[in-house]
Amino acid sequence: MTALRVGGIAGLGFVLAFFAGLVLTDVPDASNTTAEALGFYAEGGNRVKTVLAGYLFGVAALCFVGFLAALVATMREAGPRSLLPTAAAVAGGVFVGLYLAAGAAFVAPAATLALDPEHSGKATSDLADLARGLAILGDWLLLMFGPFAAAALVASTSLAAIRTGILRPWLAWGGLGIAATLLAGVLFFPLFVFLLWAAAVSVSLLRMEEASGL
Repeated sequence: MTALRVGGIAGLGFVLAFFAGLVLTDVPDASNTTAEALGFYAEGGNRVKTVLAGYLFGVAALCFVGFLAALVATMREAGPRSLLPTAAAVAGGVFVGLYLAAGAAFVAPAATLALDPEHSGKATSDLADLARGLAILGDWLLLMFGPFAAAALVASTSLAAIRTGILRPWLAWGGLGIAATLLAGVLFFPLFVFLLWAAAVSVSLLRMEEASGL
């Protein structure tokens, strides 16, 4: 299996795991009261669902690394003297770090109840308040700082693609618009635009492999 195929499959895996993790991550935050947070963590099903979301965050991050490695290698092969592949690699690394930090913030309270014998699955008001604060931290990491790193990745990739032709023109030029959209990441929807971009680039990597006849 070639690097292009691995990268394409990994990219699609990232999109699926990322989306599934978001769906399962519905933890209480500042909009919920302490009583509502206590009720959420008192239900074993909610704790299991949140811990499962944490595993999906890890799977998504692993897939993203494979996708990023293949993408950067393709960029370097097409433009070996450009700094854009390095910029993309750094931005992608920052993104995945922020993404995992956000996942840890979301999952930590549920994992504490599941693994700490002192709590025995029973949430306290202090833990509920902490959970609400961690959810806010996770939101900032995922919705504010993460999209800025993703914007740098998309912009670097798009500029390299415009110069080298590694991506189709509509995807290369459209990526610049997507990068600008990601700067409004606090609105949440830009993350889904990023997922669509990652899926489109993943399919492009798979098509490159087919075209090369490997």
